Amino acid sequence: MHKALRFHLVIISLLLCSALVSAAINVIPTTEIASIRISKGLPLNQPSDVEVGPNGRIYLLDGVNNRVIVFSSSFDYITQFGKKGREEGRLWYPVGLTVDRRGNVFVADSGNHRINIYDGNGKFRSSFKLAWEKPLVPSDPTDLVIDGDTNNCYIVDNDNHRILVYSTDGKFNFSWGFKGRRKGEFRYPYSITMDSERNLCIVDVINSRVQVFNLKGEFIRQIGGWGVTPGTFYRPKGITADDNNRIYVAGSYVKFGNIQVFSNSGEFLGIIGNKQGKALKFTTPMGIYFDVESRKLFVVEMLANRVRIFKAGW
Repeated sequence: MHKALRFHLVIISLLLCSALVSAAINVIPTTEIASIRISKGLPLNQPSDVEVGPNGRIYLLDGVNNRVIVFSSSFDYITQFGKKGREEGRLWYPVGLTVDRRGNVFVADSGNHRINIYDGNGKFRSSFKLAWEKPLVPSDPTDLVIDGDTNNCYIVDNDNHRILVYSTDGKFNFSWGFKGRRKGEFRYPYSITMDSERNLCIVDVINSRVQVFNLKGEFIRQIGGWGVTPGTFYRPKGITADDNNRIYVAGSYVKFGNIQVFSNSGEFLGIIGNKQGKALKFTTPMGIYFDVESRKLFVVEMLANRVRIFKAGW
């Protein structure tokens, strides 16, 4: 059988299976309470990540505009920082960010191949370049997470299919991963989060899975796999975790809703939906973040140029 025909038959089979099971999907209800589209007269332009700091401030990465926008916990504008450039403190199409326990903001300055560090008000503090050697290409940081107990910064190097580990003051510690399909290998990893057991959950985009590792980079388990049925992924992107042993993964396929929820052990639990029991569909969801203090879920819709905020009902 011709390869193209066989592939299309597989897709049709998966779609039929999806239609049969979609009615039985468990919908996890939530309520949309706000959205953000514009800041200081400048529309968002392909935002990619969001996080809430320990002071309740919301940090939104508006990468094409090369800025981080800061909002209060009630979604009021506070300030913004960042300008396009190669100089220290400037940004070149950043993609991901995280906030440490002290409220410092770490930005994956992708185009400059470095991590920029700012205080909670946006004042530049320092940066560190990411190491690479041929045959690798310049490091392409797309997301990062900080372990507050060790002050290690775990950075996704998308183009080199690996995870880099630095101290928060810029000292290289170790790395793991290379291009491949087996456990512990990656094909264009994109985002990372730390679950409630302090394991690292990494979205492995082209392999259509989430891989879970301990803080030493040792493989623990895989969540999901390629497919278009509940519990599987087609080009997943964003990931976050709550404090009740749940992991949330945003994907591109929208037949049944595209933010799926799993237990830490990998069990599929359901789809994020509304109070009426209907699964929610998002436009190119990228960065997602669950704030455990306010019980809010933030979803960045990159190509819709907005952030949607939901109040968790669980």
